[in-house]
Amino acid sequence: MPFDLIKEHESYLFCTDLEPDDIQAQLQFFAHLQLLHSIEKETVKRTVGFVVGEGHAPLKCMRQERLIAQYKAEGLINNNINSLIIEGYSTDFGPQQGFVKEGLEVLTQAEINQARASSRTNGETINKTIFEFISTHKKLLVVSLKPVVELLQLHAQCPTIFAQSVFAGTGSFNFRATFPKKPFKAKYKEAWLYETAVQQYNINLEKAQKKIITLIYSFKETYIYETFTATRIASTSELNAADFFTRVKAAPRTSALGILKVHIENWNEHLLGQKKADLPLTLQEISYIAKGKITESDIQIILDNVYVKSYKTLATEAIQNIYSALDKIKNTLGPNESMYVRLKRLVTKWKNMTEAGLQFVNADPGLIAAMTGACEEALEWKAVKLAFNGEHTTLIEPFSIKTLIFSYAPKGLSVEEIQKDDSLLKVASKQHFELALQAINRKL
Repeated sequence: MPFDLIKEHESYLFCTDLEPDDIQAQLQFFAHLQLLHSIEKETVKRTVGFVVGEGHAPLKCMRQERLIAQYKAEGLINNNINSLIIEGYSTDFGPQQGFVKEGLEVLTQAEINQARASSRTNGETINKTIFEFISTHKKLLVVSLKPVVELLQLHAQCPTIFAQSVFAGTGSFNFRATFPKKPFKAKYKEAWLYETAVQQYNINLEKAQKKIITLIYSFKETYIYETFTATRIASTSELNAADFFTRVKAAPRTSALGILKVHIENWNEHLLGQKKADLPLTLQEISYIAKGKITESDIQIILDNVYVKSYKTLATEAIQNIYSALDKIKNTLGPNESMYVRLKRLVTKWKNMTEAGLQFVNADPGLIAAMTGACEEALEWKAVKLAFNGEHTTLIEPFSIKTLIFSYAPKGLSVEEIQKDDSLLKVASKQHFELALQAINRKL
């Protein structure tokens, strides 16, 4: 029997931040439920709860409500499926902080303003509501598409709450996002102050890592779709998933796929702005480390040539200017110096995002495809131990069949071979989205 984690359960708790890949993951999920209903004649009553958090949670809850209404209008949610929205934790506390255009894919500006002005649910109420959902729903699958903040809070209050539930989530980043941030050296005038901050950071980091590991192993079963295949390239885009994006671009504005298209466009503009905003801070730290060997003009060259303009190929001259400045920084700091590596990664990601057109990270749809067995022929199933190395998750030798990493790869190639060749990763992403499109086409 094909592997199908969704079919095995009757209740689902989606933890989501409603980024574009979350919405596609939802489309795939509900399309698969309809497939079970129409082809396999299932009559099982299912319940889907959405814990909607990160950013401005009340606004995201309103967006999720409109999305559910659209799913129902298109027949993706029928009478056999009940849905419930639970407000999660917010990280955006200002009237216009974070993602400024958030919600415009399904809401009017007046509705967005109203949502942003509303008060946020307190942590005690959030935990109680999620606790009640888990306690009253059996055969529960927790699907985590965002940082696991709510799950950590709930587990701290009740360590056995997930003992009868199964966890399936996108890994690494959504774990690391709960870790403390490393001290910024340039902010400390005295070396001993920086060293003290680093010592405290290391203590806090170890505590945070232990909390994640304890959470992961508190579930009856744990399935993790590792995100490195999504983040090693500039996400999946029109360049390497043409069929999928042709379908998205041609979709009517008011359809689920049309809504996704608008959200992708707005999200890309937001991310490009973030990458530009991150550059001065990174360059400031490089200037501090280089102790005057990198001039302000070297830094300004990069800033002057970085601009936010969605979906247009950069001028060759601008790219050359940026990389010439990068070469000088590399020669001063050394090719392996962490700050140079960080800057080059930041600039390269920004360049790729600007050139790619419509694009977004593919981790969450990949998880759903893996859960439904859609990728069965192309998936490698690996049992691994999670080990934490600084700010990053390291995947090491086989450890337990309880924790599986869905490592998406072209059939017959190892993860190590994939990681060595970015072109192979593009092939992997293209195949992945073809499978995702097949899943959506069954219903939409």
